[in-house]
Amino acid sequence: MGSNQVRDRQTRERRPGSARPRTSKPQRTSKPPRTRLDAWLARPLASFHLVVTIAFLLTVLGLVMVLSSSSVEAYARAGSAYTPFIRQAMFVLLGLVLFYVALRIPVRTMRVMSFPAFAVTIVLLVLVLIPGLGSKQNGTRGWFVLGPVSLQPAELTKIALAIWGAHILASLRRDSASLRDLLVPLVPAALLAFLLILLQPDFGTTVSLAIIMV
Repeated sequence: MGSNQVRDRQTRERRPGSARPRTSKPQRTSKPPRTRLDAWLARPLASFHLVVTIAFLLTVLGLVMVLSSSSVEAYARAGSAYTPFIRQAMFVLLGLVLFYVALRIPVRTMRVMSFPAFAVTIVLLVLVLIPGLGSKQNGTRGWFVLGPVSLQPAELTKIALAIWGAHILASLRRDSASLRDLLVPLVPAALLAFLLILLQPDFGTTVSLAIIMV
């Protein structure tokens, strides 16, 4: 009986398709960061913190430049060297409040409202060209002036185009669409904005908008 059991076991081992022990492949492990900078850049919110830091430094630099370039003339006109600086600082505080509000808006809501917001800015770019509605400053008819407050629609177009373009890019990347599907809705709309801003004319803002588009 013992020899028969040994033969049966050997026969089962020789059969094709018999189960063989599988060797597990060694899993690849991610390399640890070399420096503290690499470790910081590997964090999920590193890019967000980097953008916020750069924006903060540019804002501080801008306030310093405003104070440096306008203090003498402001003192000669109003008797205070800090009038333009205080006004710009108030706009910075308002921008910080709007920045906080924008952070609280859900991404889905922002993506849904991106194209309507861009369409509104296009309408404003058309209205600002109408004499009596748009105000002409430094040879450019690109401002709405309401008392002490002035609004430049081209600046709103920059923000709306950036958000709408990011929404289209994210949607097409998820759907694995082609480059043509990205360029068809975005490029004609951007060219329309370029044309309306050139009619003001404002070449500097047009170049800035082109950089955002690229």
